[in-house]
Amino acid sequence: MADGKNKDKDNLTPVPLSVMTGQGNFFSLTVRKREKNEQGKVVWKEEEKTYDIAGIPLEMVEEYLADNISIGSQLFNLKGEKAKQIQNKWLPLVVSKNGIGLELDDLLKDGLDTKNLRELWRAVVDLTGF
Repeated sequence: MADGKNKDKDNLTPVPLSVMTGQGNFFSLTVRKREKNEQGKVVWKEEEKTYDIAGIPLEMVEEYLADNISIGSQLFNLKGEKAKQIQNKWLPLVVSKNGIGLELDDLLKDGLDTKNLRELWRAVVDLTGF
């Protein structure tokens, strides 16, 4: 480049202080619960859910990569018992509510759908610095 600048360096996202200090971040998303009303019609209700998320521990990065967790389509993360076991292995390490690590069933009870799960995993991966 003629101006001597590295174009990629100009587009870097700053690392949050909470990441540098290992404290994690809060992550909020909108969950759309579907419930039937008195007339039997499906009504969508929106709720804001907030979780404390942390990056993947540095000493576990290779193990995380070997488990092939998808940050795209969540169907791969939910297909079969083995995939669910892998989710339950990692989620409590990186997602908590009120200081308690959450498993997949906890997130499903909160009303998360596959889009929400994808957003959550992408936030964890961004926080980790991948």
